[in-house]
Amino acid sequence: MGALLICMPQMFLVGRIIPISHSTGVIAILVKIMPLTYLTDLARGAFYFGEPTYNQVVLHNLLYNKIVLGAFCLHTGNMEYYQQLDDGSRMS
Repeated sequence: MGALLICMPQMFLVGRIIPISHSTGVIAILVKIMPLTYLTDLARGAFYFGEPTYNQVVLHNLLYNKIVLGAFCLHTGNMEYYQQLDDGSRMS
């Protein structure tokens, strides 16, 4: 149930259904925080690479999207790792 509360808003806010260019205020800030925004943009960049409409469809450079997603994965992985260390030290 908790995962749905995180995943469902991302599906609507990251530009898959509603264009990001129409987002303003708090929603625009949330869009920039969500990692699915960069994953969607990376997929669009790979799909439209070399096409004349590339600059109209893709928001960021492919390298920028990869860096943001890599940083997110490293941060999430470190959080999980340290959480496991904390749980292990409490159990012994």
